[in-house]
Amino acid sequence: MRAMLVALLTVVVLAAPTMAFPPEDTDLRPGDAIGSPAFCTIGFFLRGPGGEVYAATAGHCVASRVGDEVRNADFPTIGTVVRAWDEPGTFDFGFILLASDVPWDAEIREIGGPTGHVTDPLSTPLGAPLKTFGHGLPDSSSGRAKDGVLLTDDASSFTWAAATTPGDSGGPVILADSGLLLGIVADAAPLKDRVGTDVGPTVKAILDRMASAGFPASLATAEP
Repeated sequence: MRAMLVALLTVVVLAAPTMAFPPEDTDLRPGDAIGSPAFCTIGFFLRGPGGEVYAATAGHCVASRVGDEVRNADFPTIGTVVRAWDEPGTFDFGFILLASDVPWDAEIREIGGPTGHVTDPLSTPLGAPLKTFGHGLPDSSSGRAKDGVLLTDDASSFTWAAATTPGDSGGPVILADSGLLLGIVADAAPLKDRVGTDVGPTVKAILDRMASAGFPASLATAEP
């Protein structure tokens, strides 16, 4: 079953066009690139209780740079790395305190959402179609949407088959049918393989871990 899903995904994803965005869209969004300290992707935004805004990404992208500034080609300063956990296969997540002067929009590039997030694994059946938007090679400059299928999930992590590549790490993973956010890309497939399985943390696990570390937050959703 898994082999059939991966084979189908290969055909669908490799046929997808590379998309560019209109220059007038200047807000920072989920799906945008992080250029430094590592080349990765922003997954979603979170609101703190004091009005602060955090940008989510994969922990391995920023784990060694807590306290450092984050930037990309459009923003000389996106914000500052606050905390990261780099636990491959279990919990790979980090978050950035957004600079107060950075304009942002919660809607994910091209694919839309998030409309909310999934907390119940019973609502995410095996084979459910998933989507992400990221800056994985070789389309790192403009980014692209990629499709995938859910293989397993529980309250803390999920596994999916997808054609993600290095650079997609941190990108949002949503349920294609509802726009609900499941989690983030954490373990992109090697470029030479193009298709692999990725174990990522769920949004529920992310929110729980942040709260236990003293950073309670809620998901920022896209406008209806």
